[in-house]
Amino acid sequence: MSGPYHQLIYTSDASLDLTPEGLASIRDSSQRNNARDQITGILLHSGDQFLQVIEGPRAAVERLHRLIAADTRHEGMRTVLAHDVNQRDFGQWAMAVRELPPEQLAQHQALSQFFSPDFDLGSLRYGTPATFLLQAFRELNGAPEAP
Repeated sequence: MSGPYHQLIYTSDASLDLTPEGLASIRDSSQRNNARDQITGILLHSGDQFLQVIEGPRAAVERLHRLIAADTRHEGMRTVLAHDVNQRDFGQWAMAVRELPPEQLAQHQALSQFFSPDFDLGSLRYGTPATFLLQAFRELNGAPEAP
């Protein structure tokens, strides 16, 4: 399936402690459901924070966005960017997941600033926001785990 696609980037705060098993459960159900709905993306979890990129057909992304917003495992959801793109940035992953210790996130100032309400997308040093995120993950500790 070719573009255009809708891409959404959001941050949120965990409303409960997430265990490694809980994160794996999110990954597994996301991979299964996203593959069905032609959605791709990446999820970063660091301490009590989430950052996620989802992309795919607009209706599917908007439907998933509503489901995510209603999920009680997090709160304070803030959309960083929602726009249309001609190609996917994370097309190879139904949902890649990266657990990143908060102290490691703090080492990457631009990435940690994504969580700030006044984050300026113009400050990115790598093309699109999604491309920036992927490059930042690689700099911190290698590419995200592929499904």
